[in-house]
Amino acid sequence: MKYLVSEKFNVLSHDLVPEHKLLTEEEAVKVLEHLGVDRSKLPKIRRDDAAILALEQSFDAEGNKVGPIKEGSVIKVIRKSKTAQEFVAYRLVIGGGEYKDRFAEKMNKWKNVEGYDEGSS
Repeated sequence: MKYLVSEKFNVLSHDLVPEHKLLTEEEAVKVLEHLGVDRSKLPKIRRDDAAILALEQSFDAEGNKVGPIKEGSVIKVIRKSKTAQEFVAYRLVIGGGEYKDRFAEKMNKWKNVEGYDEGSS
C-alpha cells in the first residue's frame, strides 16, 4: 500500500513522545564534556527507531531538513514533567535493522521446511 506524505503519521507529534533534537558534533562534545561522560556510556537509540526515522524527515530551527542521522550521533530527548518542568536525556544513535535482518533470515529458513504455509503464520 502506498501513502501520500500527508497521510503518514509523525510519531514526534504525538503527545506521549518526547521532543527529540539532533545535536551538532560541537554541541555533543560540549554536553559530554560538561557531563563528564564518554559518548559510549550514553543510553542507546537505534537508527531504525520510529522517532529517529521521523526526526530525519523533520526540519531544524533554521528550516533545513535534518536528513540522515549517522551512527555515533547524539540525540537530546526533552521530556515534559509535572514535577521537574523538563527532564533532559541524551542518547547515542547506534545501528539498526539487525533484528529485522535476523527475523527475515529465519523466515527464509522456514520457507524451505516441508509443509510450511506462509499464509498461516
